[in-house]
Amino acid sequence: WRELEKILKDDFNLNPIVLKEQPDGGATTIIDKFEKYAEQCSYAFAIFTPDDIVKTGDNSYFQARPNVIYEIGWFSARLGRRKVCIIFQNDENAEIFSDFQGIIQKRFYSNISEIYREIQLELK
Repeated sequence: WRELEKILKDDFNLNPIVLKEQPDGGATTIIDKFEKYAEQCSYAFAIFTPDDIVKTGDNSYFQARPNVIYEIGWFSARLGRRKVCIIFQNDENAEIFSDFQGIIQKRFYSNISEIYREIQLELK
């Protein structure tokens, strides 16, 4: 996420909001804090990296953290699908929900800079 933040700030002169770097501002829960800052956004990127292992019977796969999944759903409802983008780290053992097929997805392997041009075009 730091790489994306740097690209958005330095190259595109945008002001990305990284929730964990924002003051609580009187919020009593993390959801309150999220909503306070999320309401200021006009576009949202969510970085899906294979962080959590999900086991179903004999099968297992990796998926993004539940809070990231929640947040992209919130932004999809608030901003509309055309104003959200999933940045998905390709991994042979990672899966993405079929419900997210209607959301723009950009895929990278090691570094977000691999999709720099795609991000630039998306923001235009």
